[in-house]
Amino acid sequence: FGGGFTSRLFADVRTKKGLAYGVGGGVGTTYDHPGIFQLAMGTKSGTTAAAIDALYEEIDGLEKNPFTADELKKAKDSILN
Repeated sequence: FGGGFTSRLFADVRTKKGLAYGVGGGVGTTYDHPGIFQLAMGTKSGTTAAAIDALYEEIDGLEKNPFTADELKKAKDSILN
């Protein structure tokens, strides 16, 4: 969802809409905060609201377009490696 240049967030918020320099996220894997979902992005102050709206659109879109098996595999591999 949010890791790397081919992630959904990067493809939509940065590449397609040009609203952020970088965008990403993931699920926490530390022993004291497992499973915490976090998102981050770097954007201009003038596009902050639009960029946040784009993030929410992607999150809401997960209901209609859940993660694919390939996306889940990439996410799991990035945690394990």
